[in-house]
Amino acid sequence: MKHPKYQGQHRVSQVYLRQFGYIKDDKWYISVWDKSKKFTDYALIENFTKETNVFDLPFFESFEDRRHFECKSVIIENEYQKVLNTIRRQKQLTPRHRDILCHYIPNLMCRAKPYRELFQRYLVTPILRDAFFREITMYKPKELPILNLSLSNIPEESHLNYVTGHIMNFFVSVFRNFNFVILKDYGNRGWFTSDNPVIIDPQEDPDEVNDDYQWTIPVESEIYFPLSPDYCVFIYHSKSLKNSNPLRKLKVNKVNEIDERTHEKICHIIGSHLSDYIIFNQEMEPFSLEE
Repeated sequence: MKHPKYQGQHRVSQVYLRQFGYIKDDKWYISVWDKSKKFTDYALIENFTKETNVFDLPFFESFEDRRHFECKSVIIENEYQKVLNTIRRQKQLTPRHRDILCHYIPNLMCRAKPYRELFQRYLVTPILRDAFFREITMYKPKELPILNLSLSNIPEESHLNYVTGHIMNFFVSVFRNFNFVILKDYGNRGWFTSDNPVIIDPQEDPDEVNDDYQWTIPVESEIYFPLSPDYCVFIYHSKSLKNSNPLRKLKVNKVNEIDERTHEKICHIIGSHLSDYIIFNQEMEPFSLEE
C-alpha cells in the first residue's frame, strides 16, 4: 500500500457518512448544519472533517508505522456495511458483527474532536494522566510501565496519537462487556447523526460535585450510536445500579420497535452532543434557520 507524504484523514468515517448521504453528479454528499451558521448546507463526503496527517506518528521513518491507526481504521470500517446488511435482513446483531461494532464504535470515538480533546486534557494534567493510564491498561497492566517509558522518549505533541491505539483497544474490551439493543426508527422518520456520533451518558448526578478522576465509560453509562437512518444502537451494562431506562428491558442483539416519544427523546440526545455539525438523514435543499 502506497502512502503519500501528505494524506487527508477523516475524523468521521466516510463509510459511516455514506449511510446518511446521497449521490449527486457522481459524488457522495451529505446535508448538514454547521452550528456556527444560520443556514443548512450540503457537504462533499470526501472532504468532510478531513485534515492532513491528523492521526500520524511523524517520528516513525516508515509510513506503515506512521499510519498505523489510519490503516487499522480502514480495515474496521470496511466491515461496517456487512453489519448493517445483516441487521436489515435478519433483524438481529450476530456475535461476529457485534464484535465489529465493539471495534468500530471505539474507532469513531478516537477520531472525534470532543473525545480527543478530553484525552488531551488528561495527558497534560499529571494527576489525571496517571489515573487515565491506569484505566486504559487495566486489562493489560504490564503495558503501563512500557507506555510511560515510550512517552518519555517521544515529542509531547505526538503523545495523543501514540496513546490512541491503547485507548481504542481498551474501549474494545469495555464494549465487549456491554449489552447492545438495536432500535428501529419511528414512523420512517429516520435517525440523524453528528460529527460526534457516539454519545455516552454517564448518568452522573448533577448535584454531586466530584473533582476526582472519573472513568471514561462508567458501568452506569448509557450509550447511543445512530448506525444509519434506519437503526440506532443503545448500549448499557447489565450490572449498572441505575437501570430505570425502559430501553434496558428490550431484546438484546435484536431489532426493537419504539414509540414516538422515545424516538424524539433519543433524537434530542443525538442533537445535543454534536461537535460542529448535525448530519441529516436525507438530501435537503439548503435553507435559512432564521425563517
